[in-house]
Amino acid sequence: MRFDKAGLTELICSRWSVCLILLLSFSLRIAVAGYSNQDAISSSLRGDALHDLAAQNILLGNGFTLKAGIPYSFNPPGYAFFLACAYALFGRNWLALGFSQTSITLLTLVLVYLTTRRMFGSKAAVMSIAIAGLYPYTVYHASRVMDTTLFTLFLVAATCVLVNFWKQMTWKICILLGFILGTGCLVRSTMVAVMLAIVLWLVLTLGRTRGIVASALCVTGAVLAIMPWTIRNLYVESAFIPIDSKGMTNIYMGNNPLTLQYMEQGLSLDTIWGDDRLPKEPPGLTQEKRVRWYFHRIATFAQQEPNAFLKLLWSKAIYLWSPRINPASTQTFAFDFAPIRDVIYTGSYIPLIGFGIVGIVLSIRSRQETLLFLVLFFTYTLVNVLVWTSTRLRIPLDSLIAVFSGYALWRTCRFLGWR
Repeated sequence: MRFDKAGLTELICSRWSVCLILLLSFSLRIAVAGYSNQDAISSSLRGDALHDLAAQNILLGNGFTLKAGIPYSFNPPGYAFFLACAYALFGRNWLALGFSQTSITLLTLVLVYLTTRRMFGSKAAVMSIAIAGLYPYTVYHASRVMDTTLFTLFLVAATCVLVNFWKQMTWKICILLGFILGTGCLVRSTMVAVMLAIVLWLVLTLGRTRGIVASALCVTGAVLAIMPWTIRNLYVESAFIPIDSKGMTNIYMGNNPLTLQYMEQGLSLDTIWGDDRLPKEPPGLTQEKRVRWYFHRIATFAQQEPNAFLKLLWSKAIYLWSPRINPASTQTFAFDFAPIRDVIYTGSYIPLIGFGIVGIVLSIRSRQETLLFLVLFFTYTLVNVLVWTSTRLRIPLDSLIAVFSGYALWRTCRFLGWR
């Protein structure tokens, strides 16, 4: 950035553009939350009712439970505690949900801006947060009881810290990075895949010795964040549950003979538990026996139908990155909004991923950080392929793809002579 008259003008315009985009993003999300308030927090809650119920019990002083006196560890605790804080401040209503999640979205957009500016400059950064801020699917999720918005914040925060400070990875930065990753794990355990990607990239980039030391410090920071929850689970449930207890259950949900059929029909995999064709978990199993029972069912399926199992894995990778929503949209408001929602999603996702690929190709040889994103995308996809997948699980990556989409869009505008 030049500090002559032209450079100063560019700086001011950049700041005003960022403020305008943040204002539009905030207004759009609050408007959507207000419009859909009837099913945001209601008896027919469209979102994760377990998180909502856990948050209510936290406010009632029952701890992290779904029913007083019965400890709960099926989901990580992070999002429920976030909801409890929002409910405590504003009450249990659509405004509490919409305002709190929109606020952390603005912080996420600032981090996207800082990440892109570090890699590609302020002009590309403005375009990146415009893409991320106005992206319809993240606008929708900001009004739902879903952990997507909060998880995206920690994902982008970890990436931003790494992109800005990887050349001077002091022990404090490593611990901070690890703590962010560990806290993200307490929102959604998929953050473990992000941590693996970062560890691999640090070793590849910083060299074996320095990379291993930095990685060890990051893991230490993550353990510090996760350990209190793990100790709680060991104490109240007498079981070693580092993050959540739904891991093997989710793997079974995403790896059984019925999974592909449900995905091809656009049905939510959550409904698979009501299918009489799916063998049910025997009652009274301990946590250890439950894990072994689910693993045995998955292994049996893979051994008896290897071709079907491999086809399922490949299909999950395709569905994760597909321009069509999976599971299929359902009626959301007073009228059938599903077809419009499908068109909006597809029409916004295709340019995002298209420009994103171009941005990656243009930067892969000039920016070492691009390899970080590629490794992260790969490990994240791999984990979802091995477990289960849906469009909602991929949405946090879209804010990172916007970094490269903004860069490609800026290069396109510059090529066309637009200033």
